[in-house]
Amino acid sequence: MVKQLDIFDGIPSITEDIIQRFKKFWNQYNKDEITIEHIECSSDISGIQKSIDNDFRHINILKVFNNKLISIESASLFNDEELSNFLQWLKKEKLNENLISISSNIPSLNWLIDFPRLVEAIAVESKITNLNPSSSPNPFPWLKTLRLPDLSEDVFSFFRESIKNLEKLHLQDIINTNTSKEINRFRNLKYLNLSSKIDFQYSELDLSKLTELYTNIPVNLNDFKNSPNIKFISGPIDTTTAQFQGPQVHSLIFSRNTASPIQLENIHTESLKDIVLWEDLEIQYDHYMPSLQSIFDHSRIKKEFKLSWLSFTPNLNRLTLSGKEIVLDIETNWKHSSLVSLSVSDSKLESIDFLAHFPNLEDLNLSNNNIASLEPLIELKKLNHANLDRNNVIDIPRELAKNFKIVSDYQKHANKSISISYNPLISPPIEIIERGQKAIKPYFDSMSDDVEELNEAKIVFLGNGEVGKTSLMKALSGEEFNSDEPTTHGININKYIVPLNDRSSVDASIWDFGGQQIMHATHQLFLSRRCVYVLVINDRKDDLQQDQKIEYWLQQVQTYGGDSKVIIVRNKLDMFDVNNLQEGKLKEKFPNLLKVEGVSCSNGTGIDKIRNLINAQVAQLPMRKVKLARNWIQVKNEIKALSYDQDHLPLSAFTEICSKHGIHDKEAQTTLRHLLHDLSVIIAFEELVDFDMGILNPHWITDGIYAIINSEILATNKGYIKLPEVQKELDNLFPEKYVGKARFIVESMMQFELCHPIGSLKSKTYLVPNLLPTEVKIRALTPGANTIHFVFKYENLLPPALFPKLLVRLSSNISADRRWRTGAILSDSSLNVQALIEEDSVDKVIKITVTGDQARDFFAHIRQNVRSLNGNNSDSLGVQELIPLPGYDDYTVSYSDLIGHELDGVPKYYNGTIRRSFPVSKLLSGIESKEETTRAINEVKKDTVVTVNVKTGDTNITNVNNNTNTQEQTQTSTQSQQVDIKIELKGLKGSAENLLEDLRDDAEDEITDPAERKKFIRECDKVVKALDVVEEIETEDEASNNLGSFARIKDFLENSLEKTGDIGKTMELLGSNIGKIREIAKKYNKVAGYFGLPIVPEVLL
Repeated sequence: MVKQLDIFDGIPSITEDIIQRFKKFWNQYNKDEITIEHIECSSDISGIQKSIDNDFRHINILKVFNNKLISIESASLFNDEELSNFLQWLKKEKLNENLISISSNIPSLNWLIDFPRLVEAIAVESKITNLNPSSSPNPFPWLKTLRLPDLSEDVFSFFRESIKNLEKLHLQDIINTNTSKEINRFRNLKYLNLSSKIDFQYSELDLSKLTELYTNIPVNLNDFKNSPNIKFISGPIDTTTAQFQGPQVHSLIFSRNTASPIQLENIHTESLKDIVLWEDLEIQYDHYMPSLQSIFDHSRIKKEFKLSWLSFTPNLNRLTLSGKEIVLDIETNWKHSSLVSLSVSDSKLESIDFLAHFPNLEDLNLSNNNIASLEPLIELKKLNHANLDRNNVIDIPRELAKNFKIVSDYQKHANKSISISYNPLISPPIEIIERGQKAIKPYFDSMSDDVEELNEAKIVFLGNGEVGKTSLMKALSGEEFNSDEPTTHGININKYIVPLNDRSSVDASIWDFGGQQIMHATHQLFLSRRCVYVLVINDRKDDLQQDQKIEYWLQQVQTYGGDSKVIIVRNKLDMFDVNNLQEGKLKEKFPNLLKVEGVSCSNGTGIDKIRNLINAQVAQLPMRKVKLARNWIQVKNEIKALSYDQDHLPLSAFTEICSKHGIHDKEAQTTLRHLLHDLSVIIAFEELVDFDMGILNPHWITDGIYAIINSEILATNKGYIKLPEVQKELDNLFPEKYVGKARFIVESMMQFELCHPIGSLKSKTYLVPNLLPTEVKIRALTPGANTIHFVFKYENLLPPALFPKLLVRLSSNISADRRWRTGAILSDSSLNVQALIEEDSVDKVIKITVTGDQARDFFAHIRQNVRSLNGNNSDSLGVQELIPLPGYDDYTVSYSDLIGHELDGVPKYYNGTIRRSFPVSKLLSGIESKEETTRAINEVKKDTVVTVNVKTGDTNITNVNNNTNTQEQTQTSTQSQQVDIKIELKGLKGSAENLLEDLRDDAEDEITDPAERKKFIRECDKVVKALDVVEEIETEDEASNNLGSFARIKDFLENSLEKTGDIGKTMELLGSNIGKIREIAKKYNKVAGYFGLPIVPEVLL
């Protein structure tokens, strides 16, 4: 037997000069750059093949193996003419012997004849005109994978003996009735993928080495009598008839078009190890399967999973369910000792007591449920990792914190860890968890052994002025109705007892806020995530702005109260008895809206009903049930007692009280202070910590701010006031109450963005934008070299406080006489620019015009501030960013539309009304840099590509959903890909670690300052840790949960290449490594592209 040649034998090395010529030729046909990746490997063909990626093609890449073989993996496919030119160029450069794979579809097999070292080949035509086969009986001795539309006799004539080398065959269509017999000629075939839906005679297959089958054609296991070694089948598997012959399959993936229900009793399950379900399939696991090790059930039609079914799978060790109701139909003492991995996500689980039936659990995923208590985890003695992200957990038992690392970012397989991100945590708060074990341990050490329920609650009344909030508050407490109830200025706070049962009740308080618009900003101080909100309205039919007012308040709750429940009360039912609210529509936009009810405080209609509704919500509040150590409760009670006699307390005194009760750890003291802040027991701004002051009496701060806003001095001076005038006003209204506190009140107003300083610090002058004049005489700009027009449109709601806050944020760019209540003229002499910003509350828009030399840079500054104020509420506010069309200012195009055009490669935007086309790139480049556009495009990619990896035994199935594919095509093609992203991640990590090791060595020699050297090496170590985390990531969800690690790597690379920050300056000193960093950045971009994450800007590469 003649030994096969090594694939690397007999070919010259590829020089750097050839690579550069390759890139130059490539750029003639592709606007996107190609990345060069060098790979060192053995001559093992299977190892080389694993490094070839012809399925994920987010970027263009040329892989060079041992400087001899090349694989061209392109996201930009050639057309036939371009491909012909490209292949001819490869031959001319004598690279045809080096090519082992190209991701482009080859129009004709004849084109392959000059490339004998192909490992993979993709052809779109299997019939050949003027067949010109090689003279060699085995023209492609290393060919392992072949992708064809179908089989024809030309295929066999062309490949000849090479078909015996093939291990993987992909067939797109089946048009020949003899195809099944012809496939038998591939005697060494191990993997077969049939994408066609045309009938196929599986019974004629005779392939003793075939182990994996992917198909869209219905398959019955009885048909594989002559292919007895198939272990893995993915496709529409027929279980309606009993299996009497065929293989003992190990893994079954039931895809769309499988006959439902699946009848496991009809197939041989003695050797079955893995079951995977997708789509709307129904199945019951009530059939004895002694070898079954894994169930992955994401079917949607059957919503329940009976735990009793697990008695039929005694050796099951992995169970993955999604969207299932867990049915507890088992005996109390029943145990399943083999299950070590359990995933039950998106299943509305509230209790996890059932976990006691699985004492040997090691890995647990319970994300996206409604779980509140983690107590059952304490009894799972073998538990190694648990994912409880996105639940309703409010506190973590001390015993769990003692035995596990509590983390806020999901780290797959991290030893002894519990992931707890996106939970309404109170104890310990997420801030403590984010600081790591060094903060968590002393936090729990500060607690005494005994714990008590907090059993307190806060009810917040919101609404515009004169809607009857105070009357409702009194009616709930049984007080008489007063038709002349005075308007609330600031806050009213009343005690309110909520009975739980005959023996216990909740100490609640109702907070009634004044409805004046200028005071709304102060509400931020008292709105928290852990209370019940009551929005009071007058449902008048003639109030044309009713919907806007309601959405404004619901938005306030969503912003500052999170997912706290809201009840809307239609007051004055005796006057406005018709319900004009679109309750269903409001609930769609604001899922935390619980109910809309009507009352009349004057005659008592509906009061009992609304009282019962509020009481029920208070009883369910997680905040009420949180358990605190007794010494923490004692601190709370002592602070409360002080509030009866004092308006404020030095924070140093709070620290002393904590220490007196045994709470010495600073982290624990801060946590307790934040908790008491949420309860409004002591209010302390982190930004004003230098004042050493916590507020005990909420009236003190609101009365002080209200006094200034309503002062005659402020009105007379059109919004301007000096610090001595503030102190004088406070002393006149409240003698002895605000002595020396004027600056604190003003600084507090600045925190609410109610005012900002004017001029130098010595002037001690402040401006309240809400009290500016409504117009100014001069508002024209001097035209500059470049001009940008832009509009922020608020389809749903333009919050009244947003534009005054914007004026505060941009105040350093506004001169005293160039601002008014709804607009301002800004300038920056260093950029030689001017800008006009204006609010139109009727059209709900903010218009921006910027003109000057560096208009784009200044516009970016303004735009970022508006986006920051919109925050996470852009969708609910209905924000659209609009660009007026050049020469047609009345016509606009949305920024998101332009990004969509750019993403899809559509070069021009066409407006059908004016019947004009505009270059997309020019419209975008007029407002932002190429890097900003690239970031926006990557964000869109991130939202449209979802990757799911399913592990079934020894097989990885990668499922990529792209909304441009049909479901059937997506499932089959992606299952067939089986691309291992781990290779790319390992490649990135290996290259980066080698570089970082070199950088450490260089730093020891080149950086003379010991502190700077130590700092740089520490940064390198952080990047290594981030690489360790990233290497373990397999899915986009995992990537999203570890954005910090990706950001750490990206920032290091970006700063190094840009030579910015401390890293950049150091890298400039160690400049010989920049080329290596650039290559690693390209590898990073490929990995980041897989997961739709931001990349290092291409301009730096």
